[in-house]
Amino acid sequence: MRTTAFYLTAFCLMLSLGVASASGSESIEGLLAMNSSNQTTLNQTECNQTASNCTSTNLTPSYLKSSPVTSLDNSSSGQESFDANSTDFNSSLMVSSFFDSLDLNSTEHDRDSMDPSDFESWEYSDDYYDSALFSQPQNEPEVLVLAFPAADFNGDHATDLLVMNISSDAGTGVFDSQISALSGSNGSAFWQRDYPGSLVLAQAVGDLNGDGLKDIMINEIFSSGSLIPYSSISAVCGSNGTAIWSRSQILALTLAYPVQDSGANNSTQFLVHVMGMDSMNSRIFTSIARVNGSDGTNIDERMFSDALAIQYPAGNLTDDHVQDSITAIYQINGSLTGGASDGVDGADGAQKAGEDAPFNITATSIEARDGLTQKALWNCRFAGPALAMPVEDLTGDKRDDVLVYLLNYSEFGPIGSDIVLLNGLNGVALWQQSFSGLVLATAGPDLTGEGLRDLIVYNWGESENANMLAVKGDDGKVLWIKEGMIIIPS
Repeated sequence: MRTTAFYLTAFCLMLSLGVASASGSESIEGLLAMNSSNQTTLNQTECNQTASNCTSTNLTPSYLKSSPVTSLDNSSSGQESFDANSTDFNSSLMVSSFFDSLDLNSTEHDRDSMDPSDFESWEYSDDYYDSALFSQPQNEPEVLVLAFPAADFNGDHATDLLVMNISSDAGTGVFDSQISALSGSNGSAFWQRDYPGSLVLAQAVGDLNGDGLKDIMINEIFSSGSLIPYSSISAVCGSNGTAIWSRSQILALTLAYPVQDSGANNSTQFLVHVMGMDSMNSRIFTSIARVNGSDGTNIDERMFSDALAIQYPAGNLTDDHVQDSITAIYQINGSLTGGASDGVDGADGAQKAGEDAPFNITATSIEARDGLTQKALWNCRFAGPALAMPVEDLTGDKRDDVLVYLLNYSEFGPIGSDIVLLNGLNGVALWQQSFSGLVLATAGPDLTGEGLRDLIVYNWGESENANMLAVKGDDGKVLWIKEGMIIIPS
């Protein structure tokens, strides 16, 4: 749960860096044709245990078709891959340029376009330049293969494996992905789906099509292997890999993860984030929707203008023992065409951020939502970027609390950090502690004998080694400091 929260919020912060770099770019005009409508297509499928016994009617438009499925008998599923050979439009360059903007050290001068002979003419080139490096062959693609145990895909009551094979071209940075299901008993493949030019993640979920077996959620975060860059979310039959439904979004990123319905149906739902651009005013937006896992339709949806937003699990903040959630809303400084907003200066204490806001974020709103009713529990606002993370009970009320990290940034001064502890039930700030440099805190053991957990804080400041601080969990008092120590959780 806490790992999911960390990576989702870190992704949002990295994406805001891309927005900051894109704000000064004139090539952004090519992205203004955003189609903000989600397109859900339902495959009317009759499935048995093998792909040869499955017939489907694909309702997806031809330019947004899902990737082909390869089964054991190499039979085709009837789905077509994207045409990536168009000479009129290089979508791979368009998408990669956006992600290249995440390089904080890039300048207006394109260093990659420099000819090696120009560098050799400099007086000190012999000290730093090795011409042999430029004669080396291109690196082999970097490949990451992850296999996750998953409950029964084929009805033999044995644990199977869901495999993600993700590769990245060393020269272009373009991703290729494969998703497959393997038999746990003999390692044979039930099926394989290929996603050329796409970064894809997959996760086993509940029974979505009524066959009594586990199915799979596939999140195509972004794809540059087609005429029009897009992203998608889909549900796939676990036994044969055919699509149950899919929904695509052009010129946008999609992030999703499964959540369990807390109502009487106890069915699987997906929480789907779409981060795109409003073509009317050149400003980014985020939509967060709860999606029915069986047919891909929206249960509800929230829209956030001029903001990147992410919702993630937050433990149990109430007394109902149902997992609650946190929504972090990062307000972006102005439009993508370079206009700046006026910042924020409200009664809640957030100060004007101006054009030099770190990560291009002028303010962060943190909202807690009840997992049972989906209603907001509380909302608080901070100037600049903030990262909210759930933490085990530090106050003795038997509910999880929320730690908020604040980044204090000055153009001519050092970076500092604050930690704020919020009561998980009502969002009241219990204490705040300031540090030089960056910090990371985790719930530790009871160090004072009072029966409450305390905090272990690692602080990267001016010294070479990180300081470890023992901090009293309920009031933020620093108990002691040790340099270079790491406490291993018991």
